[in-house]
Amino acid sequence: MAKLNVKEGPFWGPNFKQIYKPEFSFEQAGICERRIVEQREKKMKTIYQIGGAGAVGLQSIAGMYHLYQLLKECKNKNVPISCWPFNGWALPTQGHVLVEIYPLLMNSGTKSDENDARETVLTVAELDEREMSEGYLSPQMNEEESILRS
Repeated sequence: MAKLNVKEGPFWGPNFKQIYKPEFSFEQAGICERRIVEQREKKMKTIYQIGGAGAVGLQSIAGMYHLYQLLKECKNKNVPISCWPFNGWALPTQGHVLVEIYPLLMNSGTKSDENDARETVLTVAELDEREMSEGYLSPQMNEEESILRS
């Protein structure tokens, strides 16, 4: 891959070297500025914004370490676990599944951590009871999106 000729990377936000969104060539770097879910749900912030109102980037970065530790611990204890979609798009027939859920998509009421958590749990439990959760894990994608996910 050709070396990028940019001074700054994709991450930006308050209390960071790059306060505002940099002029960064995502295309040249071979990455997308916004994930498919962020492209479809315009209210969502890009994971590259690591500070400021509504930003999720810093939490995503920190969460990846904890996710790694959890998966490693489960493996050491022979707990069957899959991390969707990283371990594949098809749900396993046995064991547990970790899924990233955006409360924004589940909570249409008052926004707070407590309400987000409650509405997310209630919505996912209802979908699971009605055996509809797998439909959410098999999103309809156009040809360009399908190429990105493979």
